[in-house]
Amino acid sequence: MVDIHLEAIEHTHQLVGTNYASTGDIPKDHDIFYRCDECGDFVPSVPKRNLGCRCGNVFVDKDYWRLHIGDMSKMSVLRKNSTPRRTQSGGQRI
Repeated sequence: MVDIHLEAIEHTHQLVGTNYASTGDIPKDHDIFYRCDECGDFVPSVPKRNLGCRCGNVFVDKDYWRLHIGDMSKMSVLRKNSTPRRTQSGGQRI
């Protein structure tokens, strides 16, 4: 379970979509997270182990690469914003 406050997420993630017709339509990638709108938990779409939100609405079964959503209307997909690398005054990446 990943518990992250919404205020912190709004600056680091952007909404990708809501109200998907089926779990097959929902994107997954290392920078994609599923937010359960019921309990507010965030679940990575590609977790290192089986993982779900605390209320059980969103669950990723890593062993079988399945996504379970209890109520699709209470789930949002977010993408982590990429952070630009800092550069030195000469334009070289640090």
